[in-house]
Amino acid sequence: MIGSLFNGISGISAFEKAIDVQANDLSNVNTVSYKKTDLRFDDLMYKNGIGKGVSVESTYKVFTQGDVKPTGVDYDVAIQGDGFFISVDTLDNQSYYTRAGNFKMGPEGFLLTADNLQVQGVLPTATKVLGSDGATSFDDTFTQFLGSALITSNTETISINAKASDFYSTATDTGVSGNSLKSKSALIVDIEELKADYAQKLNLYLSSANDVSSPSDSQVTKIDFDTLKSNLVQAGDFVSVYVNGVEVKQEFDTNADTTMNLFADKLSNIKGLSATVDSNGSLDITVLVPGKEVLFTSPAINSLSPVISNTIEAKLGTGLGFVDSSREALQTAIELAGGTLLELTNSITKASVEGLTTSAIQLQLDSLNLSSTQFSSLEIEDGNIYMKDGETKFLIAKLATVRFSDNRGLVAVGDNNYMATSKSGDPLYSGENTSIISKSLELSTANVASDLLGLMTFQKAFEANSKVITTSDDFLKTAIGLKK
Repeated sequence: MIGSLFNGISGISAFEKAIDVQANDLSNVNTVSYKKTDLRFDDLMYKNGIGKGVSVESTYKVFTQGDVKPTGVDYDVAIQGDGFFISVDTLDNQSYYTRAGNFKMGPEGFLLTADNLQVQGVLPTATKVLGSDGATSFDDTFTQFLGSALITSNTETISINAKASDFYSTATDTGVSGNSLKSKSALIVDIEELKADYAQKLNLYLSSANDVSSPSDSQVTKIDFDTLKSNLVQAGDFVSVYVNGVEVKQEFDTNADTTMNLFADKLSNIKGLSATVDSNGSLDITVLVPGKEVLFTSPAINSLSPVISNTIEAKLGTGLGFVDSSREALQTAIELAGGTLLELTNSITKASVEGLTTSAIQLQLDSLNLSSTQFSSLEIEDGNIYMKDGETKFLIAKLATVRFSDNRGLVAVGDNNYMATSKSGDPLYSGENTSIISKSLELSTANVASDLLGLMTFQKAFEANSKVITTSDDFLKTAIGLKK
């Protein structure tokens, strides 16, 4: 009978803990990303085939996927799959792991968890700054948007953004007659043509980011007017060529040299072309847009036809190479107009993500070399964090997510946080096991219906073990009474 008393006491103790666990699950039914707790019981020793009660063998979190609820909040993110965000307590540099993505920006500009731990991410490993006046950030002088792209390849994620100063107001006539002479309006038209090409190349790069990089070549066409130039001697004489089927013609003016120079000037003022003529009358026409083909046919001085050939054939290029070539051509044109181009490229490599080289994520614009007049909001997409304004997105970090060899070994420490232990193993790169959903939160896996059922089951078990004790006590009293 003493044995049955012990059995009942052990049952009361075990089911008291079970009720505590079930009550905790119910109280966290609305807690962001909360994971319900599983309770395992273990029977105790046996003597002559008779058991000696029960104990709680273990309790651990069950990391099943919770439902994902859209919130529309920029700082909210949810993990889909097996993974955890990393955060750090700056007081003791202790790392914690959480699935709760209800983040916020702290007073010092860092991305924080709800309980003010610093969220960790992988920062850009390289920043390419290409400016012509030493500028390293977009300030108020860069008013002209040129292009923006977010590119993901097999090896890295890149953001490319380019702006320019107000070249419309600084542009003037440039060059000299016969040598790439451009009127202000022709120069602006060229820049617009090159802007469109740059935007197109960025868009094309989105689908070819994994291609080997090779630069574009700009077409250069040579027309050998050398031996025919002497035929330009009087009114009625002319020099001409067809450009994509449209005739460009210059009548005789003053002398052969002047006529040839004016002819080159007409070609230079065609959108996207630049022409130079030497003293012998050899004409070189450069297509300003890299990789673009222009058809030149039927060159003539009066009724005589000179030799025409492409000394450089147009070549589109591949990968990042054709983007760089397009940007370089655009930069040259903008600088001719007295303007400045600045392209900022941030890159986060796959190697740095897999290596989990993490740091606190800084969102303060001044610390990021970004002007508050140019970037006004934050956006998180596939775990990548961007500062955004209109069409411009600047990559500033990637949220770090990790997994463990045994999630059950993690220790829950409150505030939706867990700590790693020897049982869980060290944090590992989560890889393809995890996707991050923007403007959403993962809900609790606690369920009112099933948890209430479990609570009632444990309650009845507790009552039954209480009855075992009272029954055993009655038997014990009877036995003592018989002995008296």
